[in-house]
Amino acid sequence: QAIPGSSPSDCLASRFLLHSLPCRRTMWISTFCLSVAGIVGSLVRQTCGTYASSEAGAEDRDPLSTLNPGFLFEEVQHAADGKPGGFFHGHEAPLPTNAWWMNAALVKDPGSQEGNIFQMPYTVLVDDAGLNVMQPFMTNAPGQQHFDQGLAIHLGASEIKARNARAASWDELSLTVGWPDSEGKSDAMEIPLVRGSPYITAEFNGLTPKLSTRQTLLKDSLTVDGEPQRCDGKPIQGTWFSMDFEQSDTTWFLFAPAGSSWTCTAEVGAWELTATEPLNGAVRVALANKCKTGRGAHHCTDTRTGWNSTDYAAMLLKHAGCFPRGAKISYSIPTGSDVSETTWDWDRQCLDGWNEEVPLLQLAWPVHLPLLSDEERTAALDNPTSPFHDLRGQAVLVAGNSWKLHHKLFPDVGQGSVRPIAEDMRQGILDALKGNSGALWNGSMPDKDFDLPLNYQLGVGDTYFSGKMLARLARIIAIADELGESQEPYFTAMVDRLGDRLEVWLNASSAPNPFLFDKTWGGLVACGCMYADCGGTCDPYCANPTSPPEQCPAMVDAGMNFGNAWYNDHHFHYGYFVYAAAVVAQHKPEWEQKWREHVFTIIRDYANPSAADQHFPVTRQKDWFMGFSWASGIKGAWTLGRNQESASESINSYYALYAYGVAVNKTNATLGRQLMDFGRLMLAMETHSADIYWHVRNNSDIYERYPYKIVGILWVNQGEHQTWFGTTPYIVGGIELLPIVPASEEFLDPEWVAYHLPDFKEACKLDPKCDEGWSWTVCLEEAVVDVNGAKQCLQELPEDAFSTAYAASNGNSLTNALHWLATRPQSATAPAVLYP
Repeated sequence: QAIPGSSPSDCLASRFLLHSLPCRRTMWISTFCLSVAGIVGSLVRQTCGTYASSEAGAEDRDPLSTLNPGFLFEEVQHAADGKPGGFFHGHEAPLPTNAWWMNAALVKDPGSQEGNIFQMPYTVLVDDAGLNVMQPFMTNAPGQQHFDQGLAIHLGASEIKARNARAASWDELSLTVGWPDSEGKSDAMEIPLVRGSPYITAEFNGLTPKLSTRQTLLKDSLTVDGEPQRCDGKPIQGTWFSMDFEQSDTTWFLFAPAGSSWTCTAEVGAWELTATEPLNGAVRVALANKCKTGRGAHHCTDTRTGWNSTDYAAMLLKHAGCFPRGAKISYSIPTGSDVSETTWDWDRQCLDGWNEEVPLLQLAWPVHLPLLSDEERTAALDNPTSPFHDLRGQAVLVAGNSWKLHHKLFPDVGQGSVRPIAEDMRQGILDALKGNSGALWNGSMPDKDFDLPLNYQLGVGDTYFSGKMLARLARIIAIADELGESQEPYFTAMVDRLGDRLEVWLNASSAPNPFLFDKTWGGLVACGCMYADCGGTCDPYCANPTSPPEQCPAMVDAGMNFGNAWYNDHHFHYGYFVYAAAVVAQHKPEWEQKWREHVFTIIRDYANPSAADQHFPVTRQKDWFMGFSWASGIKGAWTLGRNQESASESINSYYALYAYGVAVNKTNATLGRQLMDFGRLMLAMETHSADIYWHVRNNSDIYERYPYKIVGILWVNQGEHQTWFGTTPYIVGGIELLPIVPASEEFLDPEWVAYHLPDFKEACKLDPKCDEGWSWTVCLEEAVVDVNGAKQCLQELPEDAFSTAYAASNGNSLTNALHWLATRPQSATAPAVLYP
């Protein structure tokens, strides 16, 4: 129980005790010590309020846990090629590893195209002298955008020649890049790259602003405060500069503090606008017209006379005086509500001498508009058309100092399905679960007898396939519980089996492929396993050292375990573990309390809600502006940018948070509710955005001229119809379907399914290899629009359709497949009973 009358000093003393318990892992961990840690940690959370607060921004939300993960898992450091580079100079772990802007941190040659980041709407390149600002354009390749460095506007300072740029600060919606002063100490120039800003703003501390490009200034196109001016090197005083450039056929604006003076120089293929003296203040640049005359190569394809930018330019000018430096995100979910409200409060600053009463002007994309209120959406659509149409769709102007986004949440139904199992299908599920006819995975064995292959039972394997099969068993247990089987002996045996299999991984002292806490970046990684079994004559084992942990194979081989130790796919892998732990915890509360800190460590790795957590970055994979996640980690920078393949597995990872919160709720209602709500919000964001950007609609105005109906890998700069392991259409469709969990129905819009399904079915039918673990995905997608057709599809599956030998099927079961059919809206016979 919480301790009445506890004081801040009591909290500090408790936390000190928690962190100073002498049981840090060397070769073993004392069970007694872990028990004490769990008790103290629970008291600290109950007494000191260390819950994730929905009403606060990330910097104010309390962490899920204060426990140092090095207390539970051995600590490790990355070698030189895996360490943070100079871009993180002055910062210590925890550091971002999967953020939308990681290209800038990972690129080896600053200013090269591999370092591009999509601020939205601009593509920018950070170099040692400043920032290159470009408007991306769609290429002839389906679903691809690119940029032209030769058309960039460079924003810098006269004094900056070659000073290493670095990340000054960041939050969920921004990155501020800094260039140090001559002594390399404080930043003399900072550029806050705020998502959705139609302006790029630079702040100067005693440096001389300089704008330049390798383009030719169109004759007589320079205007200052609306009046024509000559670009002849003579001083010009003004606050609003407008310039037209020949090669890009664009118009750019510069907004400067009142009273500032500038010189303009121009020649063929070179132009500069430089302040006449150092500035302590900010300037802003913005694209005002994408197609001035109609002759541009990239943005004039729909006009021969140029684009009329009069109204848009007027909006830019009206709102130019104030700028965002970042944002604070808070969210709230009223009790009993299935709708969340997320607030983005922009950190607002203003230029000297400009109107400070005018609200900020930002841009919204198709992913944002449905989340705004009717009034805000109508106002946005009534604003002048912006010049930005990119891989994310048409950008729309939104005026306001804060945004409020409303997400429809997954119903609060606990670990069961959204609606009850159809009575006429109940017996079929029970037969697959415990009957004698077999469940299409191992001869005549029913699903209640499912167990992981021997090597995975022993923990001799990777975290991805281990996680999938742990979650498979967990789904079977959850469905058996829905069927009222929780008092049967076989049910208890299944729960115990799953708990044992999880403990192989959670017990760091004995795990063959142990989890490690990486102090370099701040994250939980796996050692890796070089499989061996004596040629089949002995039990499987990992034939590699685990100590010192720096010699773990995954720490030196970025390809091992899907790049887990290099922060690839953490939410995919760990979401399965968290879901499996949630199901065990639901039925064994004492197990949950014993292993809570271990499971929390896994959760904190990919879904930490708090910037106050000293060990993990905030929501490692999540792109808060777009709503979906990025899977690629720290191995390197890509010209195509960050990427994510399986949106459905990302959705599963956030559903797992909710499911674990349901279990915690049984013993700690406050903490459980916080996890449930945070999980539902993360899930709703992922589902909403993934449905927009992975599911391609007929006549899509986002993916114009895209010949496919689904995206397999979404990059920053491309939507690819392929996976990392194949381009066959049924593979692309299948990877975006697994795993099937109750939350999957929020992702599988029936209208889109009806559009996609015929091609999906045909591709599977034409290729015999589809029966090697993929054919069930077609059946379960069909169930969204035709349950009877899906039943027939399941009946025609091969006998090994759910074999663990196939990578695509080892995470699913016939029981789960039949349950999916039996809980579709067409199959339900009664309304859902909500979780209390």
